Amino acid sequence: MKKTLSIPHYKILDTRVAEKLEQIHELTLRRPDTNAQGPVTNSNLWSRPDAFYKRQNNQEGEWILQKEFPEEWLYFFNPLLFKMKLSNNKHIGLFFEQIDNWKWLTQQISSAARPIRVLNLFAYTGAASLVCAQAGAIEVVHVEASKSTLNWFKENRTLNKMDEYPIRPIQEDAFKFVEREIKRGHRYDLILLDPPIFGKGPNGEVWNLEEDLESLLKRINVLLSEDAFGLLISTYAEGLFPNKLESILKQSLDQRSKKIEVFEWFIPVETKEKPLAAGISARVLFK
Repeated sequence: MKKTLSIPHYKILDTRVAEKLEQIHELTLRRPDTNAQGPVTNSNLWSRPDAFYKRQNNQEGEWILQKEFPEEWLYFFNPLLFKMKLSNNKHIGLFFEQIDNWKWLTQQISSAARPIRVLNLFAYTGAASLVCAQAGAIEVVHVEASKSTLNWFKENRTLNKMDEYPIRPIQEDAFKFVEREIKRGHRYDLILLDPPIFGKGPNGEVWNLEEDLESLLKRINVLLSEDAFGLLISTYAEGLFPNKLESILKQSLDQRSKKIEVFEWFIPVETKEKPLAAGISARVLFK
């Protein structure tokens, strides 16, 4: 299913080959995006963004500020606030295309009429963890390999006065954590994962989406409780098409009755008819 998103306080002004020009509140940013296409529709728009990202190598780069720019700013997703800032890997603290998934999580957990334990892998700065806790999950385990990103989540948690909510942040390689949880006998009703294409754990563990995803999902299948509620996975890998992701999920998860919906996300571009592709998500509900 293809879905074009309307995102509050966010829009893509224009795209050119492998770059997008976006506006968040009143701030304009120029960032790399492998899905972006040209040609430039309005060159004046590109002349003086507030900040642009200059790539130094495949992994990192630097932000060039062209105007006075805040060190941090806030994004509001009712009723939550998220801290945003420019980081050296081009990201800014949120993936805006996930907003529809946040709404889905809120609706599913708040209407479940039973306790829901959540595991959030590759949890980043924690938007989904906070959304799940706010919706009434009785436990959220938030697993993130990067110490600085985990600290960013903790700042978001404090910002929303949610330090007493049942969220447990853990700095750990996702694969290793899953293996240990299986041995401990822990089980979860809802599992979320937003794995990167490539990544490294805190002790140098290497993650490769194409090689490791199916193996991880088979282990995650073991972690699902007997009356598991669901699973949500998002990815931005260019070669992982919706039908392939659905096939991997069918092969990796057990034979219990389930409903799988796969969404291709698109964000409108103000100066173009064609929206910008923004990854895919699969939602699995167990009946």
